[in-house]
Amino acid sequence: MTVILPGGNVSEGTASLDLPDKDTWLHLAAGAAGTGASSAALSGIWTPGEASLEELAGRLPPADVILAEGFKRAPYAKWVLLREPRDAELLDALVNVVGVSACFPFSHPSLPVVDRNDVVRIAALTIAAART
Repeated sequence: MTVILPGGNVSEGTASLDLPDKDTWLHLAAGAAGTGASSAALSGIWTPGEASLEELAGRLPPADVILAEGFKRAPYAKWVLLREPRDAELLDALVNVVGVSACFPFSHPSLPVVDRNDVVRIAALTIAAART
């Protein structure tokens, strides 16, 4: 499994995955088309602008499952976490919802509702739905 997460430091509509005054950040600020860094523990590549989920997935190593957070509007099978009761309206606005977890008492007439800590069951239901 690989994971795609939304931008790291988000403020006022912009996101930064890099740190100011580091070489990678300075290279992009100077207009580089891309930059990267690598260590014994971690490697990364930065390019200016936002990439689609498909573009990000294409840059990852092969995996059976890609867990992508923050791409609600993508057409892929998704598990929705409802943090507050008002978030339940998301279920009517999104496509390919295969299940729900909530931080409050919740039930749904047609979708499975699973405790958000039951990751084994969430994974099994999501993978099964994605394969159909």
